[in-house]
Amino acid sequence: MIRTCDTRIRKLFFVMTLLIIQASFANAYEFSETDKCKASLADIFLQSPRTISLDSIKGEVHYLSYIRRDDGEHLSYKCKVKGNQIIWGADDGRWRTHESDDVITYETSSDSITINHRYPNNSVSRKVYSYNDLSPKLPVGRRANPSSPEVIWMNSLSQHFKENWTYTSDSTDLRCVIYIKLNRDGYVVGRRIGEHSGNIEFNKIAIRALANMAPFPPMPEDISYEKMEAKLVFVPLKPQS
Repeated sequence: MIRTCDTRIRKLFFVMTLLIIQASFANAYEFSETDKCKASLADIFLQSPRTISLDSIKGEVHYLSYIRRDDGEHLSYKCKVKGNQIIWGADDGRWRTHESDDVITYETSSDSITINHRYPNNSVSRKVYSYNDLSPKLPVGRRANPSSPEVIWMNSLSQHFKENWTYTSDSTDLRCVIYIKLNRDGYVVGRRIGEHSGNIEFNKIAIRALANMAPFPPMPEDISYEKMEAKLVFVPLKPQS
């Protein structure tokens, strides 16, 4: 009988147990220019990246905004990426490119963005934003409005998953959780294991099934995000007698 891997296992050991199937996860998430702009504005204004919304893109310029919690004011900004530098300004103001302005640069890894913020006195702060920090979450719990476009889309994802997950087994202790990041067209642009089943073969089955499920239902026009994250829980279906 296969034992389920303890979900409280240390992260280092968890990563080591996945090395055998590392090739299946070779596609590192590629952060978009919108992600880089959100992370930069979050650092500048001490906000969560999830509170910053993309309003539009015109050419190379991204227009973003957020609502300040202190007074409810809606604040709008423009942003563009030049090499490893973030150029920004108020949407109706000048670009912050004067020699006395702060300089914002970034670095990316497979699962995070580091924002380097150089101040006029040449001091530098560094802030790291992970894949999760930049992933808007679908609403859940009591506050979720069942008629909201996010919940309607989430339900369509759930139905799509049920229609395409057909693996059966008598085993009752297999469970693999995969978090996926979807673009507006329903294609998977990022993925990571959230919970390892303890069975390498079952994980491979879940990964192959995920690949065959794409594309997922596209986002409704009422959802303003470019990408959203969804949680998929793979457990075997009971064989029909």
